[in-house]
Amino acid sequence: MSDELPESEINARLALWWLLNPQEKPLESHSEEVQRIVSAVSSKLAVTGVDDKTEALIEAHRRKAAELTKAKEILSYSKAQRQAVEIEENEFSSALESEEGRASLAQRFATDALSTDTLDSIPDHEPLIADFINRDTLCRIFGPPKSLKSFIALSMAAAIGTGERWFGYKTTQTPVLYVVAEGARGIRPRVRAWEEMNGRKMTGVTFYPKAVQIGDDVQMRELIAYARQGAFGLVIFDTQARCTVGHEENSNTDMGRIVARLDKLREWTGAGAMLVHHSGNEGGRARGATAILAAIDSEFEVKRDKGAARVTVKSLAQKDMQEAPDLVLEAVKTGDSLALRVQGAFTAEPISVQIIVTGKQAEALCAISDFGEIGASPTGVAEHLGKKDERAKMATHMKGLISKGLIEKVPNTGRYQVTYEGQRQADAIAGEAAATAREEICAQLSMDAP
Repeated sequence: MSDELPESEINARLALWWLLNPQEKPLESHSEEVQRIVSAVSSKLAVTGVDDKTEALIEAHRRKAAELTKAKEILSYSKAQRQAVEIEENEFSSALESEEGRASLAQRFATDALSTDTLDSIPDHEPLIADFINRDTLCRIFGPPKSLKSFIALSMAAAIGTGERWFGYKTTQTPVLYVVAEGARGIRPRVRAWEEMNGRKMTGVTFYPKAVQIGDDVQMRELIAYARQGAFGLVIFDTQARCTVGHEENSNTDMGRIVARLDKLREWTGAGAMLVHHSGNEGGRARGATAILAAIDSEFEVKRDKGAARVTVKSLAQKDMQEAPDLVLEAVKTGDSLALRVQGAFTAEPISVQIIVTGKQAEALCAISDFGEIGASPTGVAEHLGKKDERAKMATHMKGLISKGLIEKVPNTGRYQVTYEGQRQADAIAGEAAATAREEICAQLSMDAP
């Protein structure tokens, strides 16, 4: 029987000897295996008295060991994946191997298959607003900040809830659930303005004054149960962004999950679902992933004329009906808010705004308005106006706007956005500037202003 020690034990003893006497002999003079053992042990126990070169060698072995461990994990994961695919393929095929199994599967599928003769069993769409939106569909309204898209959504909810015509279009009366995820404090004056404009109380609309996260299964189950119990025919999420927190709106995968949950809402309640969303930077389309477009049955863009009260609702997509004609409305100051009417209808006076800011404050206000709901800091406003050296002065101008209630801080940021009154001021300033420019051009051409 040989008394020779195995090589592994010899290497372990050499490594231990070096760890106890690091100054006696350079680590690199030992074999790769001894170096590896030293590196592994030194990751658990501190080794003192070694030079930078030896420390670098130990660190290199640590990295190599970590890479090897990672490679083994990846290999193990890949092997498990292959095994899972193989099991799945076997399960898929096994169900089809026997004639009895195939017959059972075919019978289950045949339950929902339709011939040309039985297609009439599919019920027609039930319109909520004729030519615009149907029950049991997904629709979306989008537009830039301050475009009054939420006012459009509210007017639809009110018309459907009360059974009144929506600017001349017939509605089917049904209860509406309106999730006010953004600006809940402003909903009361908007409702009162609608009631004053239409001469009746808004009925049939229930408001939920906080966000419901569509991607949260617990919250959505509660909403679905409530909507089913209340027999709601339409559920509005205002806005999409506030009701999809934690889901990347530019990700087709994330938005696919949101659509799947909205499909569950429709499946369990038969209600239509409406999203109120923001437009993309280039305009003409809603912000975020394009995959969601395939799931939307009706989509509308809201455009508001700069410096004016005119709002246009443009039908961009209709899956199962002809696209509706553009609807031109105007916002009218009513009570403490606004109400919408068909342009030129009734006798109420259009919005009249007295401009209360001029000079540098007006310039700063219009610049902040350009940033929309994202808002801007004093530095951002100064840079936007090409006045990088006037940051301190810009902060002073913005303090004045805050005191007048025209801008407010974006929560948890150092940025500021315009308030509703601030946007009215900015629009009025822009309108006045445009009128002045027209007069100057006419004067230069020796023409009378139109």
